Amino acid sequence: MTYKIAVASSDGRVVNQHFAAATHFAIFEIGEGGDYRFVELREALPIRTGISRNGQGLEYMAEVIRDCQAVLVSWVGPGTVRVLRSKGIEAAEIPHYIPEAIMAYVNAVGRKHQKARADR
Repeated sequence: MTYKIAVASSDGRVVNQHFAAATHFAIFEIGEGGDYRFVELREALPIRTGISRNGQGLEYMAEVIRDCQAVLVSWVGPGTVRVLRSKGIEAAEIPHYIPEAIMAYVNAVGRKHQKARADR
């Protein structure tokens, strides 16, 4: 099964943006064996620069990445994590070069799935 993840990056090389401050999300598709490929770059309007903070901003940002299973960021607040989880999106703080961050996330997800199968 393939899935998508969003990466908050200002330069396309490093996971270096806070979720609320993200100006772009690089979208990657993750394949069965953990291989990945870049799909597209999506623009976002950072919450801090114009969208109100009464929840509409978070709803907007979540909508930008609605088809993704996860978002990799340099930082994310607990309120944002709750909003994203309610939309089925996991937030992971992995401030690193994008390839390493993606592999760290993929490995962590694989370990979770293996543990869940073992617990059955």
